[in-house]
Amino acid sequence: MTRQFDLEQDIMGCWTMVDDLMVLVETGRLDTESAMALATIYQIKFEKTFSTFEAHMKEVYAELQEKKDEG
Repeated sequence: MTRQFDLEQDIMGCWTMVDDLMVLVETGRLDTESAMALATIYQIKFEKTFSTFEAHMKEVYAELQEKKDEG
């Protein structure tokens, strides 16, 4: 069974892709300008994804609290 923590860790792990782009630059396999453009795109996408995750978790916890208050 997948847990919230597992999903959160997977999302956080995606951020290492930005670091991976810098490794490509350091090894001469990707130019800095291209790496920075890709890094910016991925940074924005990861932030948006994590924001969606956080909003969802707030909704889940609010629903749980409502049920607890009712019961």
